[in-house]
Amino acid sequence: MADTASNPASDAASDTPVGNASGLDTSPSSDAAPGSAHTRSNRPHVVVVGGGFGGLAAVRKLRRADVDITLIDRHTYNTFQPLLYQVATASLNPGDITWFLRAVRANQKNVRFLKGIVTAIDHSQKRLSLHGDVSISYDYLILANGVTTNFFGTKGAEEFATPLYKRSEALKVRDKLFESLEEFAINGQDEDLRLVVVGGGATGVETAGAFAEFRNNDMPTTYPELDRNRIHVTLLEMAPAVLGPFHEKLREYAKKSLLKR
Repeated sequence: MADTASNPASDAASDTPVGNASGLDTSPSSDAAPGSAHTRSNRPHVVVVGGGFGGLAAVRKLRRADVDITLIDRHTYNTFQPLLYQVATASLNPGDITWFLRAVRANQKNVRFLKGIVTAIDHSQKRLSLHGDVSISYDYLILANGVTTNFFGTKGAEEFATPLYKRSEALKVRDKLFESLEEFAINGQDEDLRLVVVGGGATGVETAGAFAEFRNNDMPTTYPELDRNRIHVTLLEMAPAVLGPFHEKLREYAKKSLLKR
């Protein structure tokens, strides 16, 4: 796992690039947009790129505004990222932390959703280009396309570590963990299994703690063949303490709680 940093080229809640191949102009001046009933309008057109927390907050702030809004994301769903660690440790299923982006229209009629990937922005012409030769014009543009993993220049980290910032990455962590446990259960536990979590922020602390709880509380029942004392969880943090932005008492409490596990 790794901490994250701002990156305007990343996706807010998405994994696999999937474009809109309609080839149609989806600007408000066109008669209709793919998959929507959007028609010509003289109202200002606001385009929001990114269906994560920031993008959805912007959309909802404009709920009563006299504007037309297009929300663009490469996925059809929003991921509640604070709970990704629970998917990684099999406490929750992926569907428990995702939300259908088109559902925003249930309470807000001045917004439509467009699934696509922004490939270029021509701000002088106020036009976006999307994957699949789709273009869309705007009067106002909000870029809320999220963050990506920061490996801090650590050699080998990007090649060998698994980030935890997307739904697909949480599933990858979960599958890798249980594949290792199943292999031990079938072939014998001839070596220790070490889970290393890098980054002592909120996600890292929660992930390491959840792994330790699974080892201590669930494994004796689900994996009676294995020796849980040979499953080790290590949390690495380059700063002197975990949860750096939080109050000192909370940092110390988190540290003691992790060590007890």
